[in-house]
Amino acid sequence: MKHIIYLLLLIVTIASGQTNKKVLSKERDYSFLTDSLNIEQQLEKHKLAGFSLVVFENYEIVYSKQFGVKSINSKEKIDQNTAFSTASISKPITALLCFMLEEKGLVNLDDPIDGYLKRWHLPKSKFTENNSPTWRQFLNHTAGTTQGGFADYYEGDTIPTIKQSLLGKIPRYDKEIEFLFTPGTNWEYSGGGYVIVQMALEDTFNKPIAELAKEYIFSPLGLKNTTMIQPNENGFLTNVALVHDENEKVIKNRLANHATSWSIRNVVHAD
Repeated sequence: MKHIIYLLLLIVTIASGQTNKKVLSKERDYSFLTDSLNIEQQLEKHKLAGFSLVVFENYEIVYSKQFGVKSINSKEKIDQNTAFSTASISKPITALLCFMLEEKGLVNLDDPIDGYLKRWHLPKSKFTENNSPTWRQFLNHTAGTTQGGFADYYEGDTIPTIKQSLLGKIPRYDKEIEFLFTPGTNWEYSGGGYVIVQMALEDTFNKPIAELAKEYIFSPLGLKNTTMIQPNENGFLTNVALVHDENEKVIKNRLANHATSWSIRNVVHAD
């Protein structure tokens, strides 16, 4: 990431995301963490606007405490429902979504993914002539595609479509995504590979990935403060921590972080 803006000791992507009295009924005293970590001093030392501390035991929230503010400009305090950008944690959420869809018999992750694509198809390559990459290989970064990470976009920027992203019509990449090796024979981190997964999901189910994630993951778990909707889209959350630079100044609104991949519209916000 270009800038570390808020320090999160722990963000869990799939757990009960409502830190209300019901969830915290088994709350234990972890206040010693506040003292041992010297959180207030760390915020000042590292010029961090805010900090959210959550402790999980046996898949339940047992302690939650927040420090600092959402924005230096507003001085509005972070609370237990403030959402943070979780960057590439979006990838395991996308993978989880795919596995859930497979469990329901709606996709087969060992199928070649190209058969599910409609808006765009995998580029021809000597590496895939006899070995078309599967969903599973894209999910575990063994498909062999390029495009590791992406640049951020901010308010006022033109946000490319995922097809433009795959065609290399974006900052940092000036050519279409391509293959580096025969699928399944090596490992290469590829945010672009997850862009392909996003497109396959959306083309197959005719729904935005944000809607699919809400339907199959977030709503069933009661994660009211978790979304894949982006700041420039209708329905985005209002209780969010803003992006700051290393000097604790608010950066203009970030719309998308391609370092987290287009696979899930770039950013996930977790409770």
